[in-house]
Amino acid sequence: MANLDFLISECQESALPALTPREIELPRVSRKATVVIGVRRAGKTFLLYQEIPRLLESGVDRRDILYANFKDDRLQPATPDLLARFLETFCRFNPAARRRTAYLFLDEIQMIPGWPRFVRRVLDTENVRMYLTGSSAKMLHADVATELRGRGLAVEVFRFSFSESNAAAGVESPAVMPPGPKLRSEIGRRLLTYLDVGGFPEVQTL
Repeated sequence: MANLDFLISECQESALPALTPREIELPRVSRKATVVIGVRRAGKTFLLYQEIPRLLESGVDRRDILYANFKDDRLQPATPDLLARFLETFCRFNPAARRRTAYLFLDEIQMIPGWPRFVRRVLDTENVRMYLTGSSAKMLHADVATELRGRGLAVEVFRFSFSESNAAAGVESPAVMPPGPKLRSEIGRRLLTYLDVGGFPEVQTL
Protein backbone atom coordinates (compact mmCIF):
# COMPACT_ATOMS: atom_id res chain seq x y z
CA MET A 1 0.00 0.00 0.00
CA ALA A 2 1.21 3.51 -0.82
CA ASN A 3 2.63 5.85 1.79
CA LEU A 4 -0.29 7.92 3.12
CA ASP A 5 1.93 10.97 3.66
CA PHE A 6 2.73 10.95 -0.06
CA LEU A 7 -0.92 10.60 -1.09
CA ILE A 8 -1.96 13.50 1.15
CA SER A 9 0.83 15.69 -0.24
CA GLU A 10 -0.27 14.76 -3.75
CA CYS A 11 -3.85 15.76 -2.89
CA GLN A 12 -2.75 19.15 -1.53
CA GLU A 13 -0.63 19.93 -4.61
CA SER A 14 -2.98 18.72 -7.34
CA ALA A 15 -4.93 21.24 -9.38
CA LEU A 16 -8.67 20.69 -9.68
CA PRO A 17 -9.83 19.59 -13.15
CA ALA A 18 -11.95 21.77 -15.41
CA LEU A 19 -15.61 20.92 -14.95
CA THR A 20 -19.13 21.79 -16.01
CA PRO A 21 -21.06 23.29 -13.08
CA ARG A 22 -23.93 21.04 -12.08
CA GLU A 23 -27.40 22.22 -11.14
CA ILE A 24 -26.98 20.47 -7.80
CA GLU A 25 -25.82 22.11 -4.59
CA LEU A 26 -24.62 19.92 -1.77
CA PRO A 27 -26.19 20.58 1.63
CA ARG A 28 -23.97 21.79 4.46
CA VAL A 29 -25.44 20.56 7.71
CA SER A 30 -23.41 20.33 10.90
CA ARG A 31 -22.78 16.80 12.20
CA LYS A 32 -24.24 15.24 9.06
CA ALA A 33 -22.32 13.48 6.29
CA THR A 34 -23.33 14.45 2.76
CA VAL A 35 -23.50 11.18 0.84
CA VAL A 36 -23.51 11.49 -2.96
CA ILE A 37 -24.94 8.40 -4.63
CA GLY A 38 -25.83 7.51 -8.20
CA VAL A 39 -25.01 5.29 -11.16
CA ARG A 40 -21.44 4.93 -12.28
CA ARG A 41 -20.05 7.73 -14.48
CA ALA A 42 -22.89 10.12 -13.60
CA GLY A 43 -20.44 12.68 -12.20
CA LYS A 44 -20.31 12.01 -8.45
CA THR A 45 -16.57 12.67 -8.18
CA PHE A 46 -16.79 15.88 -10.18
CA LEU A 47 -19.60 17.07 -7.94
CA LEU A 48 -17.15 16.78 -5.04
CA TYR A 49 -14.57 18.69 -7.08
CA GLN A 50 -17.20 21.41 -7.61
CA GLU A 51 -17.68 21.79 -3.87
CA ILE A 52 -13.98 22.35 -3.08
CA PRO A 53 -13.66 25.75 -4.86
CA ARG A 54 -16.84 26.89 -3.12
CA LEU A 55 -15.27 26.11 0.23
CA LEU A 56 -12.07 27.91 -0.74
CA GLU A 57 -14.05 30.97 -1.87
CA SER A 58 -15.83 31.00 1.50
CA GLY A 59 -12.47 31.27 3.28
CA VAL A 60 -11.62 27.63 4.07
CA ASP A 61 -7.88 26.96 4.16
CA ARG A 62 -6.79 24.53 1.42
CA ARG A 63 -4.76 22.63 4.01
CA ASP A 64 -7.97 21.77 5.87
CA ILE A 65 -9.33 19.82 2.89
CA LEU A 66 -8.57 16.15 2.29
CA TYR A 67 -9.68 14.28 -0.84
CA ALA A 68 -9.17 10.54 -1.23
CA ASN A 69 -10.40 8.15 -3.91
CA PHE A 70 -10.52 4.65 -2.52
CA LYS A 71 -10.57 3.06 -5.96
CA ASP A 72 -6.93 4.15 -6.21
CA ASP A 73 -4.95 0.94 -6.64
CA ARG A 74 -2.33 2.32 -4.24
CA LEU A 75 -4.90 2.04 -1.43
CA GLN A 76 -5.68 -1.60 -2.10
CA PRO A 77 -6.17 -4.02 -0.52
CA ALA A 78 -8.25 -1.83 1.79
CA THR A 79 -8.35 -2.74 5.47
CA PRO A 80 -10.90 -1.54 8.06
CA ASP A 81 -8.31 0.71 9.76
CA LEU A 82 -7.41 2.60 6.56
CA LEU A 83 -9.84 5.48 7.14
CA ALA A 84 -8.65 6.05 10.70
CA ARG A 85 -4.99 6.02 9.60
CA PHE A 86 -5.77 8.43 6.77
CA LEU A 87 -7.42 10.90 9.17
CA GLU A 88 -4.61 10.68 11.72
CA THR A 89 -1.96 11.19 9.04
CA PHE A 90 -3.86 14.17 7.65
CA CYS A 91 -4.16 15.76 11.10
CA ARG A 92 -0.47 15.21 11.73
CA PHE A 93 0.19 17.21 8.57
CA ASN A 94 -2.12 19.98 9.73
CA PRO A 95 -3.04 19.84 13.45
CA ALA A 96 -4.92 23.14 13.12
CA ALA A 97 -7.58 21.35 11.05
CA ARG A 98 -8.76 19.68 14.25
CA ARG A 99 -9.18 23.05 15.96
CA ARG A 100 -10.89 24.60 12.96
CA THR A 101 -12.88 22.22 10.73
CA ALA A 102 -11.48 19.39 8.63
CA TYR A 103 -13.24 18.82 5.32
CA LEU A 104 -13.06 15.17 4.27
CA PHE A 105 -13.96 14.19 0.71
CA LEU A 106 -14.00 10.41 0.65
CA ASP A 107 -14.71 9.06 -2.82
CA GLU A 108 -16.01 5.49 -3.37
CA ILE A 109 -16.02 4.91 0.38
CA GLN A 110 -17.93 1.64 -0.03
CA MET A 111 -14.55 0.09 -0.94
CA ILE A 112 -13.55 0.23 2.75
CA PRO A 113 -14.85 -2.49 5.07
CA GLY A 114 -16.72 -1.07 8.05
CA TRP A 115 -16.86 2.49 6.70
CA PRO A 116 -20.19 3.38 8.43
CA ARG A 117 -18.68 2.83 11.91
CA PHE A 118 -15.81 5.19 11.07
CA VAL A 119 -18.17 7.87 9.76
CA ARG A 120 -20.45 7.71 12.80
CA ARG A 121 -17.53 7.85 15.24
CA VAL A 122 -15.81 10.77 13.52
CA LEU A 123 -19.01 12.80 13.20
CA ASP A 124 -19.62 12.30 16.92
CA THR A 125 -16.08 13.04 18.14
CA GLU A 126 -14.27 15.29 15.64
CA ASN A 127 -14.77 18.77 14.21
CA VAL A 128 -15.31 17.66 10.61
CA ARG A 129 -17.55 18.04 7.62
CA MET A 130 -17.74 14.89 5.52
CA TYR A 131 -18.60 14.38 1.87
CA LEU A 132 -18.87 10.78 0.70
CA THR A 133 -19.62 9.09 -2.61
CA GLY A 134 -20.68 5.58 -3.43
CA SER A 135 -22.07 3.71 -6.39
CA SER A 136 -25.80 3.09 -6.32
CA ALA A 137 -24.98 -0.59 -6.91
CA LYS A 138 -23.60 -0.61 -3.35
CA MET A 139 -25.34 2.31 -1.62
CA LEU A 140 -28.98 3.37 -1.84
CA HIS A 141 -31.01 5.95 0.08
CA ALA A 142 -32.18 3.22 2.43
CA ASP A 143 -28.62 2.03 3.00
CA VAL A 144 -27.46 5.53 3.93
CA ALA A 145 -30.32 5.93 6.40
CA THR A 146 -29.73 2.51 7.92
CA GLU A 147 -25.94 2.46 8.03
CA LEU A 148 -25.43 6.02 9.26
CA ARG A 149 -28.40 6.02 11.65
CA GLY A 150 -29.56 9.54 10.97
CA ARG A 151 -26.10 11.02 10.44
CA GLY A 152 -26.19 11.06 6.64
CA LEU A 153 -27.96 13.13 4.00
CA ALA A 154 -28.21 11.28 0.68
CA VAL A 155 -27.96 13.30 -2.55
CA GLU A 156 -28.68 11.33 -5.72
CA VAL A 157 -26.81 12.40 -8.85
CA PHE A 158 -28.27 11.72 -12.27
CA ARG A 159 -26.80 12.20 -15.72
CA PHE A 160 -26.60 15.68 -17.26
CA SER A 161 -29.92 17.38 -17.80
CA PHE A 162 -30.41 18.97 -21.22
CA SER A 163 -29.38 22.39 -19.89
CA GLU A 164 -26.26 20.91 -18.25
CA SER A 165 -25.40 19.18 -21.52
CA ASN A 166 -25.75 22.53 -23.28
CA ALA A 167 -23.45 24.17 -20.74
CA ALA A 168 -20.84 21.46 -21.33
CA ALA A 169 -21.02 22.21 -25.07
CA GLY A 170 -20.72 25.95 -24.51
CA VAL A 171 -24.29 26.68 -25.63
CA GLU A 172 -25.79 29.45 -23.54
CA SER A 173 -29.28 29.24 -22.11
CA PRO A 174 -31.71 31.69 -23.68
CA ALA A 175 -31.91 34.97 -21.77
CA VAL A 176 -35.44 35.60 -23.06
CA MET A 177 -38.19 33.26 -24.16
CA PRO A 178 -38.79 32.39 -26.86
CA PRO A 179 -35.14 32.54 -28.06
CA GLY A 180 -34.22 34.19 -31.33
CA PRO A 181 -33.92 32.16 -34.53
CA LYS A 182 -30.14 31.54 -34.36
CA LEU A 183 -30.18 30.31 -30.78
CA ARG A 184 -33.38 28.37 -31.40
CA SER A 185 -31.71 26.50 -34.26
CA GLU A 186 -28.64 25.78 -32.13
CA ILE A 187 -30.75 24.48 -29.25
CA GLY A 188 -32.73 22.31 -31.67
CA ARG A 189 -29.51 20.82 -33.04
CA ARG A 190 -28.24 20.24 -29.51
CA LEU A 191 -31.48 18.48 -28.55
CA LEU A 192 -30.98 15.95 -31.35
CA THR A 193 -27.43 15.36 -30.12
CA TYR A 194 -28.61 14.99 -26.53
CA LEU A 195 -31.26 12.45 -27.53
CA ASP A 196 -28.61 10.56 -29.49
CA VAL A 197 -25.70 10.44 -27.03
CA GLY A 198 -27.53 10.83 -23.72
CA GLY A 199 -26.46 12.67 -20.59
CA PHE A 200 -23.41 10.85 -19.25
CA PRO A 201 -20.80 13.60 -18.78
CA GLU A 202 -17.93 11.64 -20.28
CA VAL A 203 -19.56 11.21 -23.70
CA GLN A 204 -20.50 14.86 -24.23
CA THR A 205 -17.33 15.74 -26.13
CA LEU A 206 -16.52 12.39 -27.73
